[in-house]
Amino acid sequence: MRSAVGKQSGEGPGDGATSEVAAFFDVLPGHQEELCTAARRFTEAIRNLDPSTGIRTGLRDTRHVIFDDGFRLLWCASFEGRWDAWVDDGLFLIGADYFLDWLRHTAQGEDAEAATRGTSAELKAILLSAQAQATAYFDPLGALTLPQIVRAQHLDRMVRQVLDNPSVGEALRSPALEPLLRRISSANDGLEEAS
Repeated sequence: MRSAVGKQSGEGPGDGATSEVAAFFDVLPGHQEELCTAARRFTEAIRNLDPSTGIRTGLRDTRHVIFDDGFRLLWCASFEGRWDAWVDDGLFLIGADYFLDWLRHTAQGEDAEAATRGTSAELKAILLSAQAQATAYFDPLGALTLPQIVRAQHLDRMVRQVLDNPSVGEALRSPALEPLLRRISSANDGLEEAS
């Protein structure tokens, strides 16, 4: 059964700074292997972005799942911000060719290449035509943006370097640092087991 092209279900739900999209596509007959290869190229292109560019895309995660004996594709992504801005940023920063590379192996996107040159409207329409809105969505880090998460990781590494330095022992005994050290200690409760 083919999906109804043109039916737009709208944006998915969000959680804090993040939103999600889940779209179901019909794989063109005989295109499963090419689709699989194209989906891997898409993922590798994102993985190989300069870290600052990767953060600017707002993309939290993406996955392609081929199922139903190779006849269907599920594409899911979570990202920061609004749908329209995220697709525009993704096309510009990741590259429209990487989106089109896997989309052209689906019934919904097989004619997308010519239609999407110069505008993101057609690509958005294709993605929305295949979207199924999530019933519920949760992101445990939804309140934090990627830049905040990266800053926190850098700060954590710097604090650990200072605390691991034996020459700072006397300075750390200062009463002025007591609230900071207490906060660092309580913030790390349970994190050692997770890391």
